[in-house]
Amino acid sequence: EDFPSIASLVLMHSTNPHEVEALANRISTAGVVPRDQIEIVQYGPALASAVGPGAVGVAVYEGEA
Repeated sequence: EDFPSIASLVLMHSTNPHEVEALANRISTAGVVPRDQIEIVQYGPALASAVGPGAVGVAVYEGEA
């Protein structure tokens, strides 16, 4: 298992908030992490120019060891 414990999860996007919200709901429905522990943030144009405007990022924080 890649992440045995997930304290919080962040989904990042530039131009597709509806897709990221749907992904958050799928993650929550699958029982990976409760929806209230998933934060959605928008990244700026500097990162978008490197990864593309339709990219989605996922950051996982496992908590203290």
